[in-house]
Amino acid sequence: MWLICWDIGQDTLLHDHGGSAGAFTVARGSLTEDHGSVRRTGLRTRRHTVGKAVGFDADYLHNLVNVGTEPTVSVHAYSPPLRSMNFYCWLPTGMHHLREIPCDTPEPDTSALEVEAARLREVPA
Repeated sequence: MWLICWDIGQDTLLHDHGGSAGAFTVARGSLTEDHGSVRRTGLRTRRHTVGKAVGFDADYLHNLVNVGTEPTVSVHAYSPPLRSMNFYCWLPTGMHHLREIPCDTPEPDTSALEVEAARLREVPA
C-alpha cells in the first residue's frame, strides 16, 4: 500500500500497473483521472473526491492529477505488489507504449518519458 501526497498540479503520466490489479481512494482533496484500458482505444475523464474508491484490473491505465487548489492525499493498494509501470502516450493514431519502468516508490523516474512523448507528438514538416 502507498500513501501519496499530491502537490497542486502534480500528475502521474499515463500508465498501467505492470500486471497488478489494485484500488485507490482519495483521503483529502480531489484528483482528476483520465482512464481506459490497454486493450481499448480512447480515454474517459472523471473527478474523484474524498471517500471515492476505484478498483481496477491488470488492463487498466490512467493518469491522475491534482487540479485542485490544495494538496491532495490518496491511498493505493496493488496485488501482486507493484514492481513496474508501463507508460503510454495517447495520440489520434492510438495508444503508444513508451517504456516500462521498474518502481518501488510511487514516483519512479519518468524524466525521459516527456522527451519520448514530445517526439511522438511532432508533426513532420
